[in-house]
Amino acid sequence: MIKQGQLTLTPDALWTYEQAVELLMTRHAVLPARYGSTFETDAAARDMLNDQREELIGALEHVRGAVAL
Repeated sequence: MIKQGQLTLTPDALWTYEQAVELLMTRHAVLPARYGSTFETDAAARDMLNDQREELIGALEHVRGAVAL
């Protein structure tokens, strides 16, 4: 897990993030997330996903097959 404050904002880091997102988009529906977004714990991330499950599923269905420009 990456702790808050451990991410470095550099052009290389942003390009690496962009490349990872683009690779994921070739295989899966992807929702936008801000670079450097973190959770205090893995459990907090799981809780958010569980709490917003239906909304996230709907959003993924909405973007599935779409192309980001």
